[in-house]
Amino acid sequence: MKKTTQEGGCPTEEEMAEETRLSTWHPIEDRNLAPGTRLVARYKKVEYHATVVEGEKGGLCYRLDDGREFKSPSAAGGAITGHGCNGWVFWGLVAGELEAPESLE
Repeated sequence: MKKTTQEGGCPTEEEMAEETRLSTWHPIEDRNLAPGTRLVARYKKVEYHATVVEGEKGGLCYRLDDGREFKSPSAAGGAITGHGCNGWVFWGLVAGELEAPESLE
């Protein structure tokens, strides 16, 4: 029997790749994301985006397009799915974001 979702309801990496095959989604291989990096996820046939931003205390945050910010990609993914998930699997990189963006100055 094919496993269609991970425990906790998050889609598997294979499902994310299949669901977003028409988009330009690439798995996150390097977790050292630079501010300005755009992330994409697809959940229940809806595409979501987040941007890596610098937080108020110097750490990184993940800002959804609706303006909400989270301290981890998992928290941002959970806000979308309504339950906990592995954000490093849930989110992928937008094409063109495979390299760290240049300074936003």
